Amino acid sequence: MHNDSRKEIKNLSLNSTEELIKKISGKIINPLFYGTDAHLEEVLNLRCRLINEQIKFSPEMITQIERVNSLLTESREQVWQKMRCLSRQMLQLRESGEDDFLDDFEIEGSVSIEFNGESSISPQKKDENNGVSDYVEMARILHDYALTSTIIYPSLFYFGKDANWNASDEELCMIYHKPRIRALPRYFDLPELKHIDFCEDLLILVNSSLYSISDIIRINDIQKEVKVNWISSHNSQIDNETSCLFFAGPVLLADKLSNKSKTRANETKKFEL
Repeated sequence: MHNDSRKEIKNLSLNSTEELIKKISGKIINPLFYGTDAHLEEVLNLRCRLINEQIKFSPEMITQIERVNSLLTESREQVWQKMRCLSRQMLQLRESGEDDFLDDFEIEGSVSIEFNGESSISPQKKDENNGVSDYVEMARILHDYALTSTIIYPSLFYFGKDANWNASDEELCMIYHKPRIRALPRYFDLPELKHIDFCEDLLILVNSSLYSISDIIRINDIQKEVKVNWISSHNSQIDNETSCLFFAGPVLLADKLSNKSKTRANETKKFEL
């Protein structure tokens, strides 16, 4: 993009920025290509900054932040619970040898923001942006953009050949430990928010996504997804390592187009919680 164009964009108002976002996204025939458009990303980033820089946390907004934080926290715990349950079932099935296809398996879990139209936007009594923002259309564009824009990789369970389905959660490394938050985003490092025990998923949204704080407090719908990947390797030199868990961090905006796991077979079962 030319420097003159960048200067023009930086001087846009929130209303003009959103109009430009709609114009750019409208020219992209297939929403699956949103994430490859650098121009769209730049303008979405500008909108996020414009909103966040002028945010003032009212008691109503703080209540909404608490609501979304609880929603994400509970969703993450539900995903881990389902992953634990399925892990034991799969370990037992693998140990029994009843499934000729099953040599190995991986279980992948994610939490992401869902958009199903206007009902996905939580209505607010007061609009902190004075009616300027089209939250529904922006939520749609942000959701479609996120389909091709991975923030971080999904949570992944993988077990060595000696893993026993009857072992404890601790022995199988399946106990969920809430990540320690070392530092809050500058927008949240405020006295009026000190009482909130923020989950990492919410902080990722603030730090690493194009969702503004105004978008975040209006989140209504969460998608929780767990996938079981059957692996048929027929490899006589499969490692007999001890059971292990590879946890690559929580996912908010998971890449739903490409499989980031190490699947070596074409049988995948998906469970939506």
